[in-house]
Amino acid sequence: MPRDSRDPIARRVVAVCAPNAFKGTLSAQAAATAMARGVRDAGGEAMEIPVADGGDGTLDVLLDARGSDARITRHRVTGPTGKAVSARLGWLGPHQAVVELAEASGLRRADIDALDPLHATSRGTGELIRIALDAGARSVVVGVGGSACTDGGAGLLQALGAHLTDSQGHEIAPGGAGLEDIDTIDVSPVVRRLSQCSIEIACDIRSPLLGPSGAARMFAPQKGASHADVIRLERALTG
Repeated sequence: MPRDSRDPIARRVVAVCAPNAFKGTLSAQAAATAMARGVRDAGGEAMEIPVADGGDGTLDVLLDARGSDARITRHRVTGPTGKAVSARLGWLGPHQAVVELAEASGLRRADIDALDPLHATSRGTGELIRIALDAGARSVVVGVGGSACTDGGAGLLQALGAHLTDSQGHEIAPGGAGLEDIDTIDVSPVVRRLSQCSIEIACDIRSPLLGPSGAARMFAPQKGASHADVIRLERALTG
């Protein structure tokens, strides 16, 4: 006989499928769809809400959430190894852009068998931000996860006009190793460029620059760094 509607067991239950991306295998949307399919196959109801943590897939999640107002433009920028790559720039509205670092400077842009943690650069991400600014962005969300580089954002700043020079007045080389040669830093061109734009950083961690939980010691091994590389990168970031 039918259950009383006041019976808690009879209440409608919906499974919320809200996964992040499965790195290297499934996007957040694909994972949510697979989970929801399993729930429905078992006779349940499911709601698909893919999420992101600032790394791979952040751009897609934000664009999907915005719906018809969102759009994508594609641009040739500098990849983490210096070779040009085609990267997407997202727009949530006419003046609000989304830059996913992994699109231009991510591990997925590098040959897994030829990672170069000492020289990988974030320049392409800075180029995407510059393109957004040139196109009239007044607000930029930057997802910073999934990178192939440990350069302290040096390449990104250089792409926006900063001058990071050695004792001879030359711009430093790309990557974390280039930080070893810094003598002078001039970010005034960047400050001017960003004076009319807000930058929001999307990430899921609170991590210091240096130390056991810092950029080099915690994350550089994921980007192919050996123990010796980690020590060198830590020293370079220390300045």
